[in-house]
Amino acid sequence: MNGVPLYTADDRRWPIGYLGTPKRAGKINDISKMDAEFFGIPDKDAHLMDPQIRIFHEAVYEAIWDAGINPDDLRGSRTGVFFGLCYDDSTQAITQDESLAHSYIQWSTSRVSYALDLRGPVAQVDSACASSFSAFCAALSSMKAGDCDSCIVGGVTVQLRPSISQCFRALSMLSDDGIPKCLDAKVDGYCRAEAVVAIFLQREPEARRIYAKVLNCRTNCDGFKPEGITFPRFKLQHSLMKQVYEEAHINTDDVEYIEAHMTGTPAGDPIESEAILSGLRSKSTKPILFGCLKSNMGHTEGASALCSISKVAKIFQTGWIPPNLNFTEPNPNIPGLSKGIIIPVLKQTPFNGDIIGVNSFGFGGVNVHAVLTANKKRLTPESYLIDSPIPRLVNLCNRTSQGVQFMFSTLSEKLDKKTLNREYLTLLNNLSYAEPKRGLNHRGYAVIENGEIVRKSNKKVEAKQPLWFIFSPLGSQWNGMGKSLMKLPVFASKMDKLAEVLKPFGIDLKSLICDSENKEIFESVVHAMASIVSIQIGLVDVLRFLNIEPDGILGYSFGEIASGYADGCLTDEQAVLIAYWVAKTVLASQTGPGRMVNLGLTWEEALKVCPTGIEPGCSNTKNNTTVSGDASVFPGFLEDLKSQGVPIVEVESCQTAFHSSFIASSYDGLIEHFSKIITEPKLRSHRWISSSVPDEEATQDRYRYCTPHYYAHAAINQIRFYEKIKVLPRNSCFLEIAPNATLLPLIRETIGSEGSYVRLSDKSSQGLIPLLSGLGDLYKSGLNPAIEKLYPSIEYPVSREVEPLSHLLKWDHSKSYLVAKYPEYQTSGAVNVRYSFDLNNPSDKYLAGHTIDGRILFPATGYMYIVWRQLSRIKAKESIIELLNVKLHRATLLSRGNAVQFTILLNEKVGKFAIVESESVACSGEYRIGSKHCQTNYTEMGKVETSPDAVTIDGKSIYKELRVRGYDYGSTFQGVVEAMSDGSCGKIRRLEHFISLADCILHCAILANPIRELFLPTFFEYIRYDPEKLFKAFETNADSMKTVYFDRHCNVISTEGLVIKGMVGNTAPRKVNNQQVTLESYDFQPYDGSYVAPIKDANLNEYIDLCDTLWGNLIEANSKSIPTDVNDRIQSLVESDPNKNGLLTVLNQLASEKEQQNDQVEQFKNINC
Repeated sequence: MNGVPLYTADDRRWPIGYLGTPKRAGKINDISKMDAEFFGIPDKDAHLMDPQIRIFHEAVYEAIWDAGINPDDLRGSRTGVFFGLCYDDSTQAITQDESLAHSYIQWSTSRVSYALDLRGPVAQVDSACASSFSAFCAALSSMKAGDCDSCIVGGVTVQLRPSISQCFRALSMLSDDGIPKCLDAKVDGYCRAEAVVAIFLQREPEARRIYAKVLNCRTNCDGFKPEGITFPRFKLQHSLMKQVYEEAHINTDDVEYIEAHMTGTPAGDPIESEAILSGLRSKSTKPILFGCLKSNMGHTEGASALCSISKVAKIFQTGWIPPNLNFTEPNPNIPGLSKGIIIPVLKQTPFNGDIIGVNSFGFGGVNVHAVLTANKKRLTPESYLIDSPIPRLVNLCNRTSQGVQFMFSTLSEKLDKKTLNREYLTLLNNLSYAEPKRGLNHRGYAVIENGEIVRKSNKKVEAKQPLWFIFSPLGSQWNGMGKSLMKLPVFASKMDKLAEVLKPFGIDLKSLICDSENKEIFESVVHAMASIVSIQIGLVDVLRFLNIEPDGILGYSFGEIASGYADGCLTDEQAVLIAYWVAKTVLASQTGPGRMVNLGLTWEEALKVCPTGIEPGCSNTKNNTTVSGDASVFPGFLEDLKSQGVPIVEVESCQTAFHSSFIASSYDGLIEHFSKIITEPKLRSHRWISSSVPDEEATQDRYRYCTPHYYAHAAINQIRFYEKIKVLPRNSCFLEIAPNATLLPLIRETIGSEGSYVRLSDKSSQGLIPLLSGLGDLYKSGLNPAIEKLYPSIEYPVSREVEPLSHLLKWDHSKSYLVAKYPEYQTSGAVNVRYSFDLNNPSDKYLAGHTIDGRILFPATGYMYIVWRQLSRIKAKESIIELLNVKLHRATLLSRGNAVQFTILLNEKVGKFAIVESESVACSGEYRIGSKHCQTNYTEMGKVETSPDAVTIDGKSIYKELRVRGYDYGSTFQGVVEAMSDGSCGKIRRLEHFISLADCILHCAILANPIRELFLPTFFEYIRYDPEKLFKAFETNADSMKTVYFDRHCNVISTEGLVIKGMVGNTAPRKVNNQQVTLESYDFQPYDGSYVAPIKDANLNEYIDLCDTLWGNLIEANSKSIPTDVNDRIQSLVESDPNKNGLLTVLNQLASEKEQQNDQVEQFKNINC
């Protein structure tokens, strides 16, 4: 409505521009979500279900819900499902386990009927872009034929296969930039979009909401066309429109607006425009407004017609037409534009008409046209009086707690804008009756007074709780306790009747319950009893009026009187008369004032401490007991208890000591009066549990029936309320029916948090808010009070302005399910599209040798292998492949902790591939199958003359050089045995895998680069791989080698079986301080020096031996003379080059000096002798 396009440029389905597809498309935000549990679908099945079918389940439910119909009410009905779609992308994308139930698209329609138990006809229609409209037409025909009573019509389109967009682009059907330019001079094709739509069709008398009425709908087909099957045909479109309006007896000049198919294609727009004008303006030139939804959201193809119908429904509902987008200059091929007959809607335009035409056609030749009219009913000013004469209670249910909160905020927003109306609330109330066990188990309510929400609450409800009516005794009365309740007609009517019953006894009931200044309800037990029981009877009538009946009934003391009325054993007149005579008779029997007090003691403790004249009368809880008796005895007794710290609470008993021997003398008088009132006792139902009859006496007829003895006994005997509460179901809802709740705290103390506790009246809160909140609390407990009876009735259908409700339903989308989107598509012959590489796997362990700058990178040749492997699987043989324009988008790191998984997409139609890792493209390009009979000698393509200055470098030196540049190849990637220093040729040995072998072939090219930096390949212009030839030379002799050629001028690397042309690399940044010392050899030397490492140089060995001889001669005390031949060799070396043989020269000089010293010593010895 605000002119914001719904198509975007993003990669939620596939990379932007992939396979040449337009960069923009309309996409559903998240297609992985579904509330599968709600529809009874196991996760296993949901994973294999087409995403568009998953979403369709929820859309169908929302459509029914939006109509104000509880979908559960349609279970078992003759509701049909007609479904239009033209793509089944997921089936080909998912590699399925044969043990699983397949996600056949044929199940889609019946799967919805199965989930919702719909028993009407089911049909799936595929007529290309007219699919959903064809389904719509078929559904109408089925309803007219009486085959079904109502219908769901659906249309879905979710784009998962980029190849479809690529094919449409090749056929010039799609806009280059992905922007639809409907009716514009720059029209160049449409923008693909997604949608999941469901529409609920009903007969008018049964509808609660009508967005639009279908006056007529027809379809036909173009048949043969010389221009081709995809070309639209004017004649058939024109004849179809003429038929539609003539059959419906509609003057075409009354059609002021038409929602056209209008995709934005050069061929389709002019022909459709001409057909519309000839069909609707054949005899006039009256302007007609053209709506082009596809300019706003793109073309949703199979779902497009239902999108258009939804737009028309919105126009009728709001009275505004949203603007078309992307129109700047009229299309010169559409004369109606230049003549001013066709008026594109370019801004929000008010619409006051009643008839709109909707046109659609599919590229296969199917045409469909429908004419719709608006709901005539309109809202009135009275419709917005929602909280008068009484506050408005709104019960709400939703799938999630967030959904209920969203409904609260929506109500508040509408209240602020003053757009909330009775009819909207009535539809919401209809939906609130959904049983929690069906899944909408989050319930809440809001009370609206004076235009704002004054109370709200919500909780999760698993199932309906058992409801117990709890009736209170004396002590719950308060001034004016019935004044607000008199606003309820059913309550006021009952009070009028009971007032007439009590009037002969001098009791003004209305004054007692409505006059806040009347003190008699506290001073007279007769007035108190009569008014309390009357209030209770009136509240029971209100509950019955709202269809609330109890599962159990329990009265406390004189609450037994209203219990009899609620159980149907007493009439209202009998009940109020019993209340009157109980009070009158007991009061007359007392010898003095009585008194009743609640003590914080157990029943047994109260028995022990009570003095004569006072006795326990009522067991309330384990630690709370009511004592009753002579008022004159109480002062001293209570003072003593206070000194002991016993909690004490006075009971408003109007100086009457019920449930004690103090009034025992009244028994006969009670029987006398009750016998006149209860002439035909009725059997108490199983619902009514007595708190005044001991279990051992409960089987006696005078207590099984509602007899005079029963009520006389209830007045005098003890009340064992606590013992009865203990046996009630703990998960119950306890509703206290009294002017003020006095028993709920006692019940909560016994039952605990498992129960729900509800009151209908509260002396601390005036008005009807407590009653309405209590009804809301009953709703939260799983009951369904018919609150619509409290407010003015609404005649269906609701008015056209009533806003939609479907968006209020918030599903539980905590789980995500499989979406087989790009790049998980494969061709029909493919078996697997995923390839995993794990360094911990022995077969992949060799990849650890591809270490670059200290990191293990997946080799560029690995992507070649993946493509070849996948094509070999498809072709069922090892094929020669040729790769073109291979682009490496990024490097992929390998680690020993995690496997890396690649997914490949092959598009056989256009010969393109993409390899993805971690949801982003790592490599892409084109491919084709090579021929074995090619005449080109690929082997020597890179053969050139070696530079005269080039020298042969051995393998060890080559990898030392590469290591300096940052290529830290391990032994599994050191396949180059020798190479020329200019890289023109080299020899490689056999390696175990193609990836490592092919990578070694690239090493010659790296070596030839004079710039000693780290380069990583980013692009290959051309690669040809013949697996048979590449490994043929190694098959007979594992030690054989292959020659690799590199032409640096043509940038071609070749060897037998592999040619790589046009390799481009980018300089990669090096890690700082990443140079490491390389251990080239490792020798063990004992610490004692007994081991001398062998030296391969003979001259050096001789030199060392001569030095060792001289050193030994020097350090030995009685050294022997050096042999003559050795001494001659030493002298020869010393004399040849003293500077070069410095160590030997020094040692020789020292040895000569020692020899001279030894001679002098010998001479000295001879002299002494």
